[in-house]
Amino acid sequence: MNKNDFTQAHLYFNITTNAKTFGKHNDNDDVWFWQCQGVTKWTIEDEDEIVLNPGDLIYVPEGMNHNVEPLTPRLGVSFGKGENIW
Repeated sequence: MNKNDFTQAHLYFNITTNAKTFGKHNDNDDVWFWQCQGVTKWTIEDEDEIVLNPGDLIYVPEGMNHNVEPLTPRLGVSFGKGENIW
């Protein structure tokens, strides 16, 4: 399997900014997240803050702690492989 042979995708859609998220967590596999609409703030390992705008893509390696906060209503897709994602 090539590195980008995704087997799963999840759609994240919030119509408000106070919607619940997974909170701080890590995943058992590498994850790529594509911000389709809206704006989100990603905090990686409690240190780096990254703001994603429409069209941005972020890569989060397996096991890396991260938290996602919607700053506006949003739509995004998370891609990965394996059965242990999410």
